[in-house]
Amino acid sequence: MSTGEIIWTEELFRLFGLDPAKDRAGFDSWRCALHPDDRAEAEERIATAIASHSRLSSEYRVVLPSGDERWISSLGDTTYDANGAPLRMSGICIDITARKRTEELARQRLSEIEDLYRNAPVGLCVLDRDLRFLRINERLAEINGVPAADHIGKHVQDVLPHLAGAVEPEMRRVLETGQPRLDIEVKGETPAQPGVGRSWLEQWLPITDAQGYVVGLSIVVEETTQRKRTEAALADNEARLRLMIETSPIAIGFGDSAGRIFEANEAFYRLTGYTRQELQASQLGWNQLTPPEYAELDREIVATLAATGSAGPYQKEYIRKDGSRVPLLLSVSKLAGRDEHVAFIVDITSRIAAEEALRRAEEERRVGETVRAERQRLFEVLDTLPAMICLLTPDYHVAFANRSFRDTFGESEGRRCYEYCFGRAAPCEYCRTYEVLATGKPVHWEMTTPGGTVMDVHDLPFTDPTARG
Repeated sequence: MSTGEIIWTEELFRLFGLDPAKDRAGFDSWRCALHPDDRAEAEERIATAIASHSRLSSEYRVVLPSGDERWISSLGDTTYDANGAPLRMSGICIDITARKRTEELARQRLSEIEDLYRNAPVGLCVLDRDLRFLRINERLAEINGVPAADHIGKHVQDVLPHLAGAVEPEMRRVLETGQPRLDIEVKGETPAQPGVGRSWLEQWLPITDAQGYVVGLSIVVEETTQRKRTEAALADNEARLRLMIETSPIAIGFGDSAGRIFEANEAFYRLTGYTRQELQASQLGWNQLTPPEYAELDREIVATLAATGSAGPYQKEYIRKDGSRVPLLLSVSKLAGRDEHVAFIVDITSRIAAEEALRRAEEERRVGETVRAERQRLFEVLDTLPAMICLLTPDYHVAFANRSFRDTFGESEGRRCYEYCFGRAAPCEYCRTYEVLATGKPVHWEMTTPGGTVMDVHDLPFTDPTARG
């Protein structure tokens, strides 16, 4: 550090968007590449690490010559002379842009979940594997007739004794199999209206951890009591239509050439969030459900329907009553002899979610490969250093030894350090290496080997980000 000389690898030049054949390595080049908002903190972290004799760990953005931004993680250690003056600093820089984007996406999704729990018109809750409430929204607490806070930590049996016997066995089956149960009709009573029979449409979805283990259930509850009563009153003169369409998992709606919707099945109401009463009391039409950007597609559908009598399938979206959007496949057919048509609508939310999950899994795999590649590059760099360097696990096994270390002690062959280096059966009583594990801080000490060699030892904490367990 006294000479001001800086050595960069070609990979480091590329990381900062520089050309090793044209650009010079140096603090000024590094500083100029820093994002203006991150520059002061990045410089301060280096100064603090040097002054406090601690390891440098810094994350910051750089602005490439192209104008693109990239997130960098810098890790480094400083070597000092006997008087504590810094001699040199060595370290690595890692591109963590993908990780930062993933973290930001996770924060956005968490915010979306919080908004959903606050604003959803349906009941929502999360149960653990013992069927205890971990989370519940106000809508479901209202349905149950018990304050939301009084659910947390309690079993379903404790809060809803009249329903627990019917639902708990099937809920446990979802926990055991990992298979969701969709569109489950539950009937019974809750403390909200003791003695009054009610009904709900529920979705029981398994929650899994990163290893695919089912850790709980996400429950969606739609109060269907009033709707069921209305359906019963209309059943006599709607039997034929209900027989054909009400049991269909596909949303079906009936409309006319003016764009009005005058009948639809239950799947349609679930998909759009509107009720049968709202449809009958209003002039709800296909145009109100369709986002503006699909206007041209709708004109194509109308033209094709008029020319051929059928159209689709088309992929588009509907706007739900709550303002959210649902992706779907739409097919339309004219009814012979009448100015009416029937639309068949399939909710493809799950398919799109599955595709997104596969995309995320692939992204995580690529990130993992990048981390492993960077670790291998680190080992390759360590292998070229003249100092003896090795990495030890908490149980004294030698995870890595560089060429200088191997030239002195030979191959570790899976042995513990005291077996490998000195042929001992137990740890060396004078060894201070494992103070690092106790303190999490570097340890600098001097040792004399059984052969009389005096060694200057620097022990530093090291974490493998790809390690499991």
